Amino acid sequence: MGSRSKNDVLECLNAGYTHPSEIAKKLKVTRQAVDKALRALYDLGILDRSAVFPPEGRPKIIYTINRAGRNLIRALEDAGDGFRSDLDERMREELAALDSALAGKCVSEEIYLRRRAEIEMGRKAATREG
Repeated sequence: MGSRSKNDVLECLNAGYTHPSEIAKKLKVTRQAVDKALRALYDLGILDRSAVFPPEGRPKIIYTINRAGRNLIRALEDAGDGFRSDLDERMREELAALDSALAGKCVSEEIYLRRRAEIEMGRKAATREG
């Protein structure tokens, strides 16, 4: 989707928020920003919108994630799980190679500790972004 605001709005919808005002309050952004993101998500075909008629006052437009949207969320979650799994495996391989290099006296303890910290920090940074 390319936009953090769209992702945030989609997460709110997935959590059960349906009205733009609720979403804006939850995200601490303007209603206009939420409306823009909802329109874009609706235009992508992953949201449905409908009117709710309260006993008093004007009808409210609410948004829900449709089947295509749920399929997209599942696909993104599966991709994220695969990415994390691959990243964990690569990190284990790098650490094993680093351990072997230290045991074989191919690297100093200082370099070993620095490189190990870099690998672990890279893993943490990637999972925060992913």
